[in-house]
Amino acid sequence: MNSRRKLVLLILTYLILLTCHVNYFYMKTHSFDSLMKYLNWGAGKNSKNSDDVYAENGWIKDSGVKKWGFFPENETSVDVEAVLAQRLFTLQEHCDKNYSPNKNGFVPRNELLEQYKKKHGDAISVLSPYNLYECRIAKTGTTMRSVVLWKAFHGGQNIHTHHYQHPSEDLKVPKLDWFDAEKISFMTRHYLGVIFVREPLMKIVSSYFSKFCNPKWNRVYAKKFGFDAKYKPTLGEVLRKLASGENLPLYSTHDDHFMSYFDKCDPCLLEYDFIGRFETLQRDLKYLIFNKTSLHEGLSRPVEDAPYSGKFEDCRYSIDNPEAYRDVSIEDVKTLIKNHRQEYAAFGYDAEATIKYFKDKILDVQIELGDD
Repeated sequence: MNSRRKLVLLILTYLILLTCHVNYFYMKTHSFDSLMKYLNWGAGKNSKNSDDVYAENGWIKDSGVKKWGFFPENETSVDVEAVLAQRLFTLQEHCDKNYSPNKNGFVPRNELLEQYKKKHGDAISVLSPYNLYECRIAKTGTTMRSVVLWKAFHGGQNIHTHHYQHPSEDLKVPKLDWFDAEKISFMTRHYLGVIFVREPLMKIVSSYFSKFCNPKWNRVYAKKFGFDAKYKPTLGEVLRKLASGENLPLYSTHDDHFMSYFDKCDPCLLEYDFIGRFETLQRDLKYLIFNKTSLHEGLSRPVEDAPYSGKFEDCRYSIDNPEAYRDVSIEDVKTLIKNHRQEYAAFGYDAEATIKYFKDKILDVQIELGDD
């Protein structure tokens, strides 16, 4: 009997070890997306094929690579934790050198937070059940993140059974300006602070396509830039206005499509703990959900299945088409980079790579037209 029992135990141990080996090998050799399918996560009648989501949102697909207007989404195998730590280090180093709230005498932190709350408190979405707050600034993937996390922000109610609203317009999503300074101070010390950023000039370019290529918004934004309401400016004209130093009506509206992250999110004061990038949005958001929080308990949709942006309805050219950059001036680009130098330094973006991107687009147009 003892021999038979030992044999059974040996066989069971072998089967357990074999199963663990197979699962480990699967995770080592398959992508995160494949693993989610393997675990049957996120499936359902409301799930969409990623190609369908991509097509319905007006993006270009190039050789099977999704492009977000600057660098393709990076899903390669990297040490995400080390990348995130480097981003935080870069921001902290910038803040240590440049952030001086007490130049004109000591100002208590609670008072600084109260000032921020009155000016931009509505930009911060607060998720108390998950001990998290996030600065939501336009064109950094806010729509995609909002769809994914809808249930978490709405007490378990699913996006598929409720009319979707962007969190900046959704009165049911708690904002920082709902709370007093003492509570805000506590949250910024003990909650996980999250911010997603994007290459500063490409955020502006994406905002151009989002607003001036949509008939619904063109009139509004034409007036904000000092154009006639019926006029549809080119990308070059919009960048020229921003680089000119002109006091545009835009600035009085605090429009986050064209504002600096430092104006809207004040990263040195609010002490963020997690910096995601639009250029690696899916990878970073998955890591936030599954490794940094318990947000996976409150998802509405799989990360890879959620739309990024609305269609570009009323422009001949897409964000990646060189024709869209036909009248862009490199001098304007350099001026705007200089104006946004704080963002480049704080978030580790490469200004030279940005200049090269614009030069390449302009050169492509010149070659096609046969210009010298």
